[in-house]
Amino acid sequence: MNLKKLSISITTILSLQTSLFALTPMLSLSPMTSPIAKLSYIDKIKSSVNIISPQAFYTKVKNDEEMIVIDIREKHQQRHGEVDVDDLLQITRGYLEFEIIKNVPDQNKFIVVYCCTGSRSALAAKTLSDMGCKNVYSLGGGIRQLVDENIPIMTTYGQMIIFDDEKF
Repeated sequence: MNLKKLSISITTILSLQTSLFALTPMLSLSPMTSPIAKLSYIDKIKSSVNIISPQAFYTKVKNDEEMIVIDIREKHQQRHGEVDVDDLLQITRGYLEFEIIKNVPDQNKFIVVYCCTGSRSALAAKTLSDMGCKNVYSLGGGIRQLVDENIPIMTTYGQMIIFDDEKF
């Protein structure tokens, strides 16, 4: 390679590197880059969906009211126990849009979605509402809130175990 071509190549690389460096501040302005932006997005979603309180959910379970309950936690979290109701579906958040159509063909059913803390279930409730489900609720505070409020929900594995690292 001759010296002139090498000089042009190095100049081109440095020019591209400088351009990318100049764009870095603009690229970092993405609305979802900071943890605060992500949390405020989830809070916005939570304020736009129906939330059922742990106590109201317990009352419905105790009264054996007809509803579909969807546990959208990951498989390793589901192994710790889930709410013991007749119509429980275990559909992880990543498969919700694919599985809901075949598992819940009646979009008028009363649906409660839960996760560990109520964040993923709020996102799922928003998705289900957007897909046409009319009576969708996210369990406020999730399974963790049921445990924190000492609500005596039976699980298929007895006592519910919540680990500190299960935040969402």
